[in-house]
This record gives sequence, structure tokens and C-alpha cells, in this order.
Amino acid sequence: MWKLQTSKKDTSPFLTSLNGFNGRQTWEFVPGAGTSEERAEVERLRTAFTENRLTQRQSADELLRMQYRQKLSWRPLPSIKPEEATNSADYVQRALQDGMNFYETLQAEDGHWAGDYGGPMFLMPGLIISCYITGALNMVLSQQHKTEMRRYPEQPPEQRRGFGLHIEGPSTMFGTALSYVSLRILGMDAGDPVCEGARAWIHSRGGAVNTPSWGKFWLATLGAYAWEGLNPLPPEMWLLPYASLDWHWPRPSRALLVPLPHGVPAHELYLEPYSGIKWDTHRNACAAEDEFYPHPWVQNLMWWGISRIEPWLHNSYLRKRALKEASTLIHYEDENTRYVCIGPVNKTLNMLAVWLEDPSGDSFKRYLDATQVC
Repeated sequence: MWKLQTSKKDTSPFLTSLNGFNGRQTWEFVPGAGTSEERAEVERLRTAFTENRLTQRQSADELLRMQYRQKLSWRPLPSIKPEEATNSADYVQRALQDGMNFYETLQAEDGHWAGDYGGPMFLMPGLIISCYITGALNMVLSQQHKTEMRRYPEQPPEQRRGFGLHIEGPSTMFGTALSYVSLRILGMDAGDPVCEGARAWIHSRGGAVNTPSWGKFWLATLGAYAWEGLNPLPPEMWLLPYASLDWHWPRPSRALLVPLPHGVPAHELYLEPYSGIKWDTHRNACAAEDEFYPHPWVQNLMWWGISRIEPWLHNSYLRKRALKEASTLIHYEDENTRYVCIGPVNKTLNMLAVWLEDPSGDSFKRYLDATQVC
């Protein structure tokens, strides 16, 4: 049974805190925990979550609320209508007290209110793919974690299709391609109805070549998409004056190539043989569901020009200097946020970067410990 631990102290030398880990949230699986009634209630909540995905897509923190309700003996006061109240002051006081009592049951021991950081369907794939590439998948994720991650995107049999940009949105190539690959990495068989539905959706939209750039990047790190099919983002941009950079996304454009898990052929994502795909022609390809605004021809021309110039920079002094600058910025953020990072998106990208820099270094070890801290 899963238990939420808050403000739990950590003995690892690679995980630090300035406030004694106040506000830290960690879900831990405790075998045999809870009564038979409590475990049955957990299964009921899980089943309801899957069966009602199209009407109540969010988990509503049901497991957390169940756990916290057991800690305090709060019971809602009998409801009364305004006209039944003897005076308005008593009515307001009673309503306020009832609301405060309810929120007290959801408050952690250290004073903060815990909550699920979920919804976007591109957060979990980044963690799964990064852990798989770095060989840390089984170190970071227990079998129980993998089971819950496979359960999260699951849909009722009659509703199986693709996956959205976020859990409440319509299916997109970005959400479907990354979720499909993640489920396969986690051990779901290609013949599973969930995978079959997602794969059929991908094929019906022309295959994963129509994944937006961000999805193309993650697939390329796995060797499931060719780098020449990506619009490059040269790290030399970090050498420009900072006034010209009103966006900040440190990412060294250093190539990774890690094969997909055994038994997960890349052709599951495409309509034609992998070796026969003309990747360069798909740099701007995007499924209709993912294209919120068409590229202006000037933008496409710019990407074409950069894609022709970028290969000449690979071994240049400028590239080495730019990568060093990007790496410095990554380490600055890592140290300032204690490897939690500004969000889970660049956290997994930074994790890949420091692993490339030194697979056995302290920075990567700190990331492994910090994967439980979001």
C-alpha cells in the first residue's frame, strides 16, 4: 500500500536541504500496510479512476485524501440551508469552521498542503526515458512505481485511443508517441490493448515522423528518430548577449544514441522501414492535432539555413565554448535548486547532460537521489 511521507529526513550525502526537508513529499510503497478494508478501498479508487477517465480525468488526490482522513477524526457538520439558520453570523461561522476543519485534515505535519503535480503527459516520459538511457531505470523506479506509471494513462477498453498533451486534452501525436514509448520501456507488451490503441492512433496520423520537435528530440535520444530530422537549436546562442535571450533553456545539443529496449522495434512508430525514411524532409512535419499555428515560411527558411550550417560547427572552437557555457548554466541551476530544478521538464534534460559529462560524477548521483523530490 502506498503511503505519503512528508518532510522525511534523508541520510544520503547527495540530497541536501536548507530547511530540514520541510515540504518534501515522497510516496513510498509499504508491503502489507493497511487493513483489508483500506486495501479494498484503494483498489476501488483505482478502478474508479480508470473507468471514469473521460468524465473525471484527474486522480483528485484520492489516495492522499484517504490517508489523511484516517489521521484526523473530522466529520462534516450537518448541512443547513441559509433560511434555516437562526442568524446569519452563526451560519457563516459554522460554514467557515466546517471548511477549516476539512482543510486541516489535508495539512501535512510540517504545515504545508501536499498535492499531485500531474496532468501534463510529457512529464513522466521525460523521467522514464532519461532513466532508461542512463541505465538507472531500475535504480530509480521500483516494480510498484512501474505498475502505477503503466496504470496512469490507462483507459477503459471502449475508450482506448491516443494520449493528449495533458490528461484532460484530446489526443495528440506528442502525447501519444511519448506515452507509447514510455509504456513499452516500462514493460507493457506491444499486444496489450492500451499499446494497440495508441499505435493505431499514431499510424492513422502518418506515424511518429509527425511528432512535434520536442517529441522528436526525446525519440532521437532513444535512437528511435534520426537527428537529421530535427531542427537544431545551436548552443552557440548562449554566447549571444543576454539581453537578446528572453528565453532560458540550457540544453547542450550533444547527440545521444541509445537503442530502444529489446523487443521494441522502431517500426512500431512508423509506416515505412526505419532505414528508408528521408528524415531531413520531416524536420517541420507536425500532426494536425499538434499544430496550433502554422509555421510562417520565414521560420521554415530560418530552420533550413541553421540545419545546413550547424554540422560545420560540431568540432569547432565555438561549439566547444558554447557547450561549456551551457554546461555552466546547467550546473548553476542544479546547485541553486539542489537538483530539483525549476520544473520536471528541464530536470530530466539536465540529468541527461550531467550524465553525458560524467556518468559516475557526483552531479549525476545527486540527480538520482533527487528524482523522488519534485
